[in-house]
Amino acid sequence: MAPFDLDTAARFGTGPARLVSLALMMTTRDGADRLTFDPSRRSGAGSSTVECRIGGDWYSLIPPPDTVLPKLTRLLRELAGGPGGRFTARLDGCEFAVRVQIGPVPNAPSSAGECSTLDLPVLPELSGRANEVLDSHFDENGCVYFDDSEFA
Repeated sequence: MAPFDLDTAARFGTGPARLVSLALMMTTRDGADRLTFDPSRRSGAGSSTVECRIGGDWYSLIPPPDTVLPKLTRLLRELAGGPGGRFTARLDGCEFAVRVQIGPVPNAPSSAGECSTLDLPVLPELSGRANEVLDSHFDENGCVYFDDSEFA
């Protein structure tokens, strides 16, 4: 399978591909070694979390709507060739491996879905390039917007 080109996916991809590519660029920029998409960390509506680990500390990102996570999981499963595998990502001509683990959410109702964990290499040499590409996607308030139709 061809590498998952982060810049191309962020510019031209559908909602799931754009979201995953932007999240991977943010984690590359910030030096994270793990990224999780978890549908059930909290109880109630809007229960999903997206977190990254930087230097041993966990940071929360703004999660997408709960209905989006199964679509992200499907994309990650496809990229990794199954629920536990790797895929190659590319940013600015540099290729790196992303390890994906997809599994059931412990102690969660069956409707909770699956948790996706991505193990990432720490690539300080790509931090600046990731920031440049991200800047081209953010508005003046530092936000990226998605249209609901991108996830249909």
